[in-house]
Amino acid sequence: MNTETLELYEHELGLRPVFLPQLMTEDGAQRPWRVAAVERGSCTVLGFDEDGALIERRARTGALSVAVGDWVLLGRVEHDSAKVESVLERVTWLQRGSSHHEGHGQMIAANLDTVFIVAAFAETEKLERRSLRARRLDRFISAVKEGGATPVVVLNKVDLTEREEGELAALRAELMTRLGGVDVLCAAALEHRGLDALAERLVPGDTVAFIGPSGVGKSSLINALLGQESQSVGGVRTRDAKGKHTTTRREILRMPSGALLIDTPGVREFAVVSDDHVAGFEDIDALAQRCRFSDCEHDTEPGCAVRAAVEAQALPAERLESYRDIERDAQRLRGRQDAYTRHLEHLEQRKFGRMVHRAKALKNKT
Repeated sequence: MNTETLELYEHELGLRPVFLPQLMTEDGAQRPWRVAAVERGSCTVLGFDEDGALIERRARTGALSVAVGDWVLLGRVEHDSAKVESVLERVTWLQRGSSHHEGHGQMIAANLDTVFIVAAFAETEKLERRSLRARRLDRFISAVKEGGATPVVVLNKVDLTEREEGELAALRAELMTRLGGVDVLCAAALEHRGLDALAERLVPGDTVAFIGPSGVGKSSLINALLGQESQSVGGVRTRDAKGKHTTTRREILRMPSGALLIDTPGVREFAVVSDDHVAGFEDIDALAQRCRFSDCEHDTEPGCAVRAAVEAQALPAERLESYRDIERDAQRLRGRQDAYTRHLEHLEQRKFGRMVHRAKALKNKT
């Protein structure tokens, strides 16, 4: 590929310089492809030819795990049929724990810069408390930071609240403090309120995603930012604030600003997948450095700086409880994953044992 083509990849498809070493061969840079949509056994990829024309192609994924936003290399294309040969190492990612994957993470999107976590105001105080629950937002934020992207919380449907601007500013400030300093924005997609502040974070060449429960208005926000009705829009059941899924698959879209957007189906909860400690609680991590014991669990141990901060009201008690809940869930997922790995190893050992037994039996017959 020539320099002009690489620049197109950077500005139009979000290729970062960090990927270039993975593309280089003795003959120059290989042609990368950005995964725009994923279906069972195949994916849609985007790339440029030497003339700068955008190409869309279908490719078989085989046994490879591919996510929207991935950069991949294709094998030889024959008769317009292609197969993904390899997936470039991800820089950032977004995944969630899944009860159907034996503790393994379910990859949602890859190579993201910013993830907008959408919640929403509601018509009643009860429904609003449920929708704006900080402990639910903690889980989304932790998952985003675990993968290395930047989280931004968007409180949509601000037109449903009777709060004045001053009250909204106070709510945002309170929530930002409670969430450890994460940016919080207010918006009303249907009235196009607050979209300018949101659009400022849609940097050309960046890849962003919108996540959150169904019914909070993700599709409406995306439609407003795109300036077109590209996503179907559903509502929320009045009786319980549970939304109807309007996005059924993950796919990548181009925004007027030049940013690339990955729309995702709504999810009610996010189980955080963590290999070590839970991300997204930097304030607690900093306090933990001052605990008397390095393995302090911030429970009943003497000399705990985290509990001291809670008692001094310097750290919200609910934030520490949320941290503990997420850590317990992450440990449970790790335990299930380890158990599943041991189960697979046991099956392989039995398979090998049967193969050895059959070989011995065959040898004895001869």
